[in-house]
Amino acid sequence: MVYLPDIEMIGFMNIAQIKNQWLSAQVDVAYPTPQSLAGRDLYLASVQQCAYQNIELKTVTELMPQDVYRVDFHRLTVMFAQLQATQYHALTEQEAIIEFFTQIIYSPPCELYLGFEQGKPVAAGILTQTETDILVSDLVIAKTCSAYDVPLDFAYQILKHSQVNETARACCVELQA
Repeated sequence: MVYLPDIEMIGFMNIAQIKNQWLSAQVDVAYPTPQSLAGRDLYLASVQQCAYQNIELKTVTELMPQDVYRVDFHRLTVMFAQLQATQYHALTEQEAIIEFFTQIIYSPPCELYLGFEQGKPVAAGILTQTETDILVSDLVIAKTCSAYDVPLDFAYQILKHSQVNETARACCVELQA
């Protein structure tokens, strides 16, 4: 893994904070469920262990034959949440993570993505964009997936699918350490 120089790391840490604040705000409502708050706390604790890798947008290849979709309705959100929950071992943690992620309201600066293989969701990730930075994060690949060898493979597919503006932007991927 490539560790970024300090100045780049500061920029990527800022965009990671933006993403984490956006996700946290999803349960900042009048009457959040206790389970969604527990899911938020579990999630925020888990991202403390992440590492960041700079990537070049120029290396993004063509889309693979697998389907990649931006999550834009509730059923896809549930699939996204279920994939995210696979990273947790305890059933209560999985349920809390599902409750947390299913509260998401689609809005900038973040977009959720799913990758499908033979009609089944096998990959999930979040794309966060600011004027100067791009972050691909929360990458999960199902154990049954044969389309993506590593999370970075799906990150490239998200970037290609989203057609991000490739000029004057720094891009990194958040990976579980």
